[in-house]
Amino acid sequence: MSEPTPTADITAAQPAASGSPAGPENNFIDNDGAGLIELAFKCRLISLHQESVLMETFAEKRRTFPGYTVLDLFRETDILSEESQAFLFAVRDHLEMKMLDKKFGELGVANQLIDPESVQRALDIQSAIFKETSKSKLIGDILLENEEITLADKAAILLTQDRIKDELLSETLNDIAATEIEKLNINMRFGAIAVKKGYVTIDQLNQALRRQKQEVEEGKERRYLGLILKEMFDLSDDALGRILKIQRILEKNRLSLEKALEKYNSETHINKRLGTLFTYRFSKNKLEAALSRAKHGFESISVQDLKRWLTTVGISHGLCPDEEIAAFLRAKEIGDEIIIAKGTPPEKGQDSWLEFYFDAEFQATDDNPDQHVLPMVKKGDALARIVPAKPGIPGKDVSGFSIAAPAPKSVILNCGEGVIREQDLYLAEHDGIALLYKGRTLFVKPREIAIPVRHHTGSVDTDLGDTYEGAHLKLDGSVLENGRIRCHRLEVSGNVYGQVSAAGDIIVKGNIGPGHADDTAEPAKLKAEGDILAGKTISNAILITGKNLKAPGADLSATAVQAYQDITVKNVLNQGPRPCILQTGKIPNLKAEGMDILIQARQDELNQLMCSDETEELSEWLRQKLEIKDVYLQQQAFLKYVVNLCKCPPLASLTSLSDKLLAAKKNPGKWPELGELPDDSSQVLTDFKKDFIDETRDMDTAALESHAREQADIKYGMYRAAVSATRRYHREYEEKKRQLEERIKANAPQIRKMEELIKKLNIRKDTFLLGQVHESQPIPPAIRVKNQVARGTVIKGKQARLTVDQNMFGVKFTEQPPSAGEPPEILIQGFYD
Repeated sequence: MSEPTPTADITAAQPAASGSPAGPENNFIDNDGAGLIELAFKCRLISLHQESVLMETFAEKRRTFPGYTVLDLFRETDILSEESQAFLFAVRDHLEMKMLDKKFGELGVANQLIDPESVQRALDIQSAIFKETSKSKLIGDILLENEEITLADKAAILLTQDRIKDELLSETLNDIAATEIEKLNINMRFGAIAVKKGYVTIDQLNQALRRQKQEVEEGKERRYLGLILKEMFDLSDDALGRILKIQRILEKNRLSLEKALEKYNSETHINKRLGTLFTYRFSKNKLEAALSRAKHGFESISVQDLKRWLTTVGISHGLCPDEEIAAFLRAKEIGDEIIIAKGTPPEKGQDSWLEFYFDAEFQATDDNPDQHVLPMVKKGDALARIVPAKPGIPGKDVSGFSIAAPAPKSVILNCGEGVIREQDLYLAEHDGIALLYKGRTLFVKPREIAIPVRHHTGSVDTDLGDTYEGAHLKLDGSVLENGRIRCHRLEVSGNVYGQVSAAGDIIVKGNIGPGHADDTAEPAKLKAEGDILAGKTISNAILITGKNLKAPGADLSATAVQAYQDITVKNVLNQGPRPCILQTGKIPNLKAEGMDILIQARQDELNQLMCSDETEELSEWLRQKLEIKDVYLQQQAFLKYVVNLCKCPPLASLTSLSDKLLAAKKNPGKWPELGELPDDSSQVLTDFKKDFIDETRDMDTAALESHAREQADIKYGMYRAAVSATRRYHREYEEKKRQLEERIKANAPQIRKMEELIKKLNIRKDTFLLGQVHESQPIPPAIRVKNQVARGTVIKGKQARLTVDQNMFGVKFTEQPPSAGEPPEILIQGFYD
């Protein structure tokens, strides 16, 4: 559509029951038989000669027999078969319906009951159906099926057009009410007419109203009041029809749809004229709009007419004072420009921030012997306060659409061990050292922690669970294959064949690992945040330590060791099914990685509960829809620039559009009458320019100018239609957003529960990581073997790797960092170097 109005051939649909009667009995045959003969020729059912003969014959017959019809003529002449006659009548009825539907569409658009785009879509569907089936489907029915018009609005337009048959009048009057209150009011107006005309008494009317109310309370559908009066008091069909006809006139006057159409058509005419006199442009952020005079006009222009037109092109907010607009209109100089509107920019809010009451710069990794500088706090001391965020104030662009203020950032501070929160204040739960970990979790660690010492006599062959988790355990016995121990610190007088882990040191006086006599035996597994101290043989084991492996008297075989600091052993032997692997410099972080996976899984669940993906998709949908009108405006501006290029005398010698554009680009400002060339920031506009240049490559200047003018008018119409559609898109966006917010609100209990769970998981993770804070790492950490290192042993640092290719004795391995483009490597030195 070149213009977003229904004044083109728009056929808005009506209900099938209220359409024009079809078939050869219609009065159209008698009143305009010549028109039907002409239509037969246009439908190629008869030749030009046959049309002339039929016209003469029909005129003679009508003079002799006034009641003679064109149907009689078709039967007598036998020119058209019955099938052709049926098709002709179908086309006639379709055209009659389109004439009425055009008015339907105009009324709907003028009263803002239908969007022009919806009418055009329905028109296309209607045409396709008729071409395929030779049957007319009324566009009103199509609009209703597509939920692009309400039943009440459709009925109101039909009533205004007098297209309701008498037998359907009561039903239609009931349909024009969109709510129960409106239905009740229509019934009351019917009752008032019935009483005024003396068809019923007030008492009878009240009885009928009570019956109607009772039926509704019983869950039945509200019946029309006239039917109840007819049933209870024998109101005659004639009386009912008279009342309905009076009410039809009353409701038509009340709706006043015709007046709105007259006003709309008048405004449309004015808007078209103003669209030729002025040009407009927007700033990129839509916070400013400028208006320029493009040509002289002889008719006066009122400020209100101009403001009304500006609204249709998307300029409605922040208009300059009427006095300035009037002065601009009086000037009438071509090229005059005024900043016609200024939007309201959004005001930024204030981010929330943290205020600390202790030395938050103190790092948990500080190795500071001067203990008096530690951030010591007492129970009840205030540690920190969150200063709440202040929201910004939304703005509004010149089209009247809201511009969201940037959302203020919120800080998160978790309560770790020893910290409680009261509203926005964080307090120490006991005396100790205040620590801020990773800027997100606050702890108060007791300065001295008394670790209880527990004793266990006898070997362990089961999982002891968390029995000794916070204790220093002294085991008088061994940890057998099925044994599992978790504690703060562990001393084992015997052997370890199972799995043990400790937050501190692990000391084993016996052997570690089941050996390699049985290849199917599971390796022993030891994990310590402190040191692992081994006294005897280590065979078929996995050792992970946050500090050192100290085993100067131990032989290693079929064992993997990962230590953050040093590894010291007596021998590394190549015995068993696999070689030994020794690695230093890497921080063990197995539990934290597992926690990260768990936290991410819970975060995904939270995003689903908060409809995050759907909210983002909805915002992107609106952005793309709003972008459409900007694209049309840019394309129109380019086409108008092309018209100016064609009219510029100095460029007349250049035949191609490409050459004209290049010359204008090389000489900016040389020909001010050209105006500004829209920038190529949009890929869509760049592609449009390229396609237009290719399309017009063979046109001369006159043809190019004519084509550019035509396309500019089309783009202008598309822009205005898009401006109108933008309001609908905003309504759709707000409705879908409201539905999402309702779903989020319904999920609120689950959301709070999930947020609390994620918070607790983060605290657990930070608590664990804080417990893993290590002393300063030796530079570099070393692997020391007092006696033999067997061939095949794997030595690893953080990055480098070495496989020992021959037996070696009394050596030290360190990782040499990369330098001068050389990769990191393992350095081999003597044991005491």
